[in-house]
Parts: sequence; C-alpha cells; structure tokens
Amino acid sequence: MKKLEFRNGIYTVLRPLYYVCKLFGLASYSYVADRRNKRITTDYGYLNYMFTVIWLILFSVGLPVQILTLSRVYVGSKVSFIAYMLYIISSYTSTIVAFVWVSIIKRKLV
Repeated sequence: MKKLEFRNGIYTVLRPLYYVCKLFGLASYSYVADRRNKRITTDYGYLNYMFTVIWLILFSVGLPVQILTLSRVYVGSKVSFIAYMLYIISSYTSTIVAFVWVSIIKRKLV
C-alpha cells in the first residue's frame, strides 16, 4: 500500500478533523511523524480498525434491537408504521455499508 506524505502545515490544520473521523471509525489510518525531513506519513495497521469495529458492532447489534422495539412505538396507521420500519432498517444498513466501504474497501484503493 502506498504511503502518503504531508507537510507539517496541512497536518496541523487537518488534525481536528482527523480525530473526529478517528472517533467515529472513519479514519482507519494513523499519522507517523518523520522528524528528519519534517514530513508526516500515513500508516495503515490493524490496530487502526479498533473504532471502526466498535461502531460496526454497535450498529449491528442496534439494528435488531430497534426492530424489536418497533412494536412499542405508536405511529398511527399501518402505512406509517411500515414507512418508519423501512426508515430504521435503511438507515442502519446504509451506515454499516458506509463504514465497511470507507474503512475497508476504500482503504485498499489508496
């Protein structure tokens, strides 16, 4: 996998965004500072998947729990209940697909 190199200036600007993405499992890489030439390279390791795996487990467990608790929600009519159920299923499924695509599939293309 190709390592990307950044100058220190852009890294300091992108650092807050990097930590937010890391917290939500979207950044499956880490930055490694090279002090000799003042460059920062990216490092791809399996430990960087930790937050991604935590969020995937959370959403994978949350989907069945949400489906099971749908029977307690009063929506009004059957049509709106089905629409709400499809909304819950599609939002959880799209989140899981996005995590897999960004963290695993897209990472291999870099």
